[in-house]
Amino acid sequence: MKVSLEWLKEFVSIRLPTASLVDQLAMGGLEVIAIEKKGRDTLLEIEITPNRPDLLSHIGIAREIAALTGVSMKLPKQPATGNRKTHITKLPLRISIQDRSGCIRYMGRLFEHVQVGPTPPFLKDPLERLGFRSINNVVDITNYVLLEMGQPLHAFDGDRIEGGEIIIRSARRGETLLAIDGTNYSLREEDLVIADAKKPIALAGVIGGKETEVGPTTKRILLESAFFNSVRVRRTSKRLGVTTESSYRFERGVSLEGVQEGSERAHAFLSASAGAAFVSPLIDQGRRGSSTKRISISLQGLNETLGVSMPPQRVKSFLSSLGCRVAGQRLLHVIPPHFRKDLQIPVDLVEEVGRLLGYDKIPVTTPPMERTPLEQRTVSDAPERSLEEKVKMLLVSQGLFEAVTYSLLSKGLLKTFFGDRPIAIPIRNPISLEQELLRPSLAPRLVEAASYNFRRKSEGVSFFELGSVYEKEGNRYRERKSLAIFLAGKDAGTWKTKPSSYDYFDLKGRCELLLKTFCPFIEIAYRSASLPFFSAGGLSVELLGGGKKIGILGELSTSIVSQFDLKGRAYVAELNFSEFSKIASLSKRVLSVPKHPSVRRDIALIADRSISSEELVKTMREQGGEGLSEVSLFDTYSDPRIVPEGSRGLAYRIEFLHPDRSLTDEEVNEKYRSILEALKKKGVQIRST
Repeated sequence: MKVSLEWLKEFVSIRLPTASLVDQLAMGGLEVIAIEKKGRDTLLEIEITPNRPDLLSHIGIAREIAALTGVSMKLPKQPATGNRKTHITKLPLRISIQDRSGCIRYMGRLFEHVQVGPTPPFLKDPLERLGFRSINNVVDITNYVLLEMGQPLHAFDGDRIEGGEIIIRSARRGETLLAIDGTNYSLREEDLVIADAKKPIALAGVIGGKETEVGPTTKRILLESAFFNSVRVRRTSKRLGVTTESSYRFERGVSLEGVQEGSERAHAFLSASAGAAFVSPLIDQGRRGSSTKRISISLQGLNETLGVSMPPQRVKSFLSSLGCRVAGQRLLHVIPPHFRKDLQIPVDLVEEVGRLLGYDKIPVTTPPMERTPLEQRTVSDAPERSLEEKVKMLLVSQGLFEAVTYSLLSKGLLKTFFGDRPIAIPIRNPISLEQELLRPSLAPRLVEAASYNFRRKSEGVSFFELGSVYEKEGNRYRERKSLAIFLAGKDAGTWKTKPSSYDYFDLKGRCELLLKTFCPFIEIAYRSASLPFFSAGGLSVELLGGGKKIGILGELSTSIVSQFDLKGRAYVAELNFSEFSKIASLSKRVLSVPKHPSVRRDIALIADRSISSEELVKTMREQGGEGLSEVSLFDTYSDPRIVPEGSRGLAYRIEFLHPDRSLTDEEVNEKYRSILEALKKKGVQIRST
């Protein structure tokens, strides 16, 4: 927002050089992003944060300068009105609010004998220096009050309001508005409009209509000052792509009390500069004032938080300079002014005092360190947090990079991965179309991140992310932790090996390493599964730990790979970290070194592809009993000269070991024969042993 230094001087004495003033504002949280000279005037462009709508005016900035520099504030003088009034017994205009959620307060003043013409220099010159085009004295007065006080106003030609009625309502289906910018806007039912008896004549808080625009022939005007719902104004402004000085302020929130203050200020100017006669009585609809909330804060607590020692009078002086009413000594009772809606809780007051004191004046202190007696120490006060850190360290050691992606996604991205399944939780007031749903999975955003890297010449990506996902269970929403691993393209290779393409088993191996490291006593198993974003012909399974599903892993579909310009094949795993943490353990598993030799047997077999390797290993373990210490697959083959179509060759190494003694050949051979017989019963052909 641009402000004029000469205009500010009407309200506050500024003795500092411009550079020093800019530094003072910066220390108070107001960043000046540009300085411009206009003749004898200096314009400052100030970045205003969304929580400070009270600063969107010259009076607001002047009040802030007064508080930061310790000088007094002067309120503007009202010009002489001449006390011109036309007294009538019945008001020739009715105002009604039909949509009270959209319009909280609406004040109308009807003026007659208006003389529309050139604007006096004292009003026109500051407007033009700030980039406003002078239109006529009536319109310029509304703009002047907006920049001075921060209250948006609008003037209607009173003779063009049909039916003698103003209605604040929602737009009706099919309605349009020809606006003062010459554009004919199509309205929706969620738009809030100002209408006469027949049609909309303005988009509330955004832009006025062409048909009721004040012009040279206007003799009667209705001056509007209102408080419109900020969300409704923002949605309409954003949808239509129309941003005005009024919408900018309504979107951030105006003051209920400012509605009347702005109207009275414009009344004085209209009477003095446009010869307007005020037709009484005043029309004021809706809520008249906001409730003031008292905030109590202890002086000791404030000083301890800031790390300073200030007497009560100094603290009260700081808060009073902001417009607060303050009472008390050790316990301060503070009532913020109506224009400071951001002051809600005690810590807000602490921040204001620290800001006005100056952050550079707050001493740097080292917080006290307390040692915990050795006997009271634990491995971790938050086991799950400790587990998260150790999981991340393990994955990083395996060559993966941690990714942090947005928790929100678009409906289009969700549909790409999950089709039309309604599994995501919508946001009531999304920031953009790209962020209108809470993510039910980490996979979509990780794929986007991979696409970003591939489009910048990356040959391969290996990501993991540990973050929150959101689910709906009946009428309740649930947030839980999820861990995703994503591999695509080629690995980096080493000085001994060339880069090679990632495959499904690279992903599976990292998942198994996680489970074997943190769940060493839990049986790992897999179960065939499918998801919309997995390849129909690729490998995709559910990961089971101790018989419970804790995740999924598989190959991404070719359509997603193509859509996101990924190189080669891509693989993703996602674990329910909340379930994983229930079965995980940070305890170390220590096995003694075997004192006796083991006995190994190799077996090559041919099995139908419908029989999983996991099922064969399970059969071998069941038949081998306690003496069977290890079963590992070391080869697969599919030579059509040896292996029939629809089958595959598998080779396993089986190891027998007894912890207390050496096994005899008879014992091993007996168990081995039992394994072979069990495999044959499953229809497996034994090639060699």
